[in-house]
Amino acid sequence: MTARARVAPGLRRLAPEALPIKTQADHFGGLPNGLSPGQALAAFKRAAAALGLGAVRDLVDQLMAFSQPQDWQRGNRPIVWPSNATLADRLDVCQRHVRRLLGRLVDTGIIVPVDGAEGRRWGRRDSSGRIAEAYGFDLSPLADRFGEFRAIAEAAARDHKARSALRRRLTIARKAIQQLAETALEHGLGDRGHQVEDEGLPRQIRDWRAWLDEALTVASETAAEGTPLAILEAGVVELERRRAAGEETLINALAVKESSAEDKNVRLYTTTNQPGSDSSATCNRDSGMGSNGPGDGSSLETDNALPDEPPAATPKFLVRVSPPLQDQLLTPSPTWSDVVDAADRLRHQLGISRSAWIDACHALGRYQAATAVAIIAAKRDTIRSPGGYLRGMIARGRDGELHLLRSLHGLAERRRDSENEPYPTSFAPATDRRVPTERTGLR
Repeated sequence: MTARARVAPGLRRLAPEALPIKTQADHFGGLPNGLSPGQALAAFKRAAAALGLGAVRDLVDQLMAFSQPQDWQRGNRPIVWPSNATLADRLDVCQRHVRRLLGRLVDTGIIVPVDGAEGRRWGRRDSSGRIAEAYGFDLSPLADRFGEFRAIAEAAARDHKARSALRRRLTIARKAIQQLAETALEHGLGDRGHQVEDEGLPRQIRDWRAWLDEALTVASETAAEGTPLAILEAGVVELERRRAAGEETLINALAVKESSAEDKNVRLYTTTNQPGSDSSATCNRDSGMGSNGPGDGSSLETDNALPDEPPAATPKFLVRVSPPLQDQLLTPSPTWSDVVDAADRLRHQLGISRSAWIDACHALGRYQAATAVAIIAAKRDTIRSPGGYLRGMIARGRDGELHLLRSLHGLAERRRDSENEPYPTSFAPATDRRVPTERTGLR
């Protein structure tokens, strides 16, 4: 049994780790040049949460309020002597709680007790306002540890920034995984899976519901409060790996299912990049609107079609006739890739499901799918169900009866009539600048 030294009543017990801080406070040389008491306090408050001292920040604020600028000059010591009753009143807590908080500050070396012979706090100032004699708490460690507090605060800020970025990536991956599983189940894939290679290891998704549950469990455990940064990063990488495997598996499954349909030459493309919108249903290599114009039924991509074939209408023209699409663009000079991303965000606002968007990209190509969404948005007031309307356009596209260019001409002429402005001529082929006899191919 370890013997414990007896301390005379009224004397404060000193922890060994507090002795160096007390010695440094006894030789306080004033604030460094350019440092104010307010800056020293601010550095501590920014570091307090990382130090686990968030509960005592208000108390340190109140203690600092009792010090004066001259107390921090060379030859003086910033000692304050407010009573527990005064501090309890200012903090609106009980005196017992104040004693606990003061003990926490002393134990962590944020303040240093200066005890008198009578064991009570008191002090007096001379005619110039300088402390003549005082017993209470020395606040000089706030200045002496300024560099330490600042480094801790900066490290905490970097950690917070890294965690925020990782949590955003986690949320994106989790939502994408949910969408993939929902899309697979909507298409009736059930427990059918396909073998894919993932980082050199074979992976097979046979049960989409179980795959989703497993991924959500990983996401929940990774996002738990207090998870170390390294574990959080590893969990995010694992979810992104699962998402990539799920996308590849879904694409293969849809391709197999589509091969049994009437049009066996249509191919679905996807990307694992995550732009501002969820573009996992689109890609950089897809069909355009067809060299013969988007309304002639030749826009479906086949093995003989040229990749990235320029569409019949320019992004500028499409944006002009569909103002809702313009609101979703992130650049004043959009490319077709920008238009596709904007259309993906726009379809979400219109209430068009992701599965319908995938089907549109699959059946019509990315550019025509984006054009179809832009037309639906421009005619939103007259359409009861945007999702159903898009499904109808997909069916017409597969039958070769979808005439998007006519619809664009109709929208442009309607805007010309309402705004009394010259007819826009931002078309790619010169032969397509004529207004067709039929104003719209959609009813």
